[in-house]
Amino acid sequence: MIVMLYNDEHHQRSTLLVVLEPDNLERMKKADPISLMPQEFGGILHEVNYPSRLRVLIGYEADAGELYQMMQNRASPLDILSYIERGYKFTATDGKFVPPVAHREGGDA
Repeated sequence: MIVMLYNDEHHQRSTLLVVLEPDNLERMKKADPISLMPQEFGGILHEVNYPSRLRVLIGYEADAGELYQMMQNRASPLDILSYIERGYKFTATDGKFVPPVAHREGGDA
């Protein structure tokens, strides 16, 4: 599982990215939930700077090799979010339409 918290200071919003992998789904099928806790309680989550403007993005990668490579090469958070959102499609069950961060007008998501 890959977890990344991006606090966008310019737009004053935060994005929590969780990317599940096959082994995570297998564990969850056995009633073994995923728990994300703040660092102050021994977890891995950094402080969310803008909790009232928090977006949670949950993705799945059957083979996260390219994503791990991007992170190892210190790709920008926006590049990582853009990669995860590469197949983004809006459906009626998604609620209000909000384009992916990396593709919003203004260019500097």
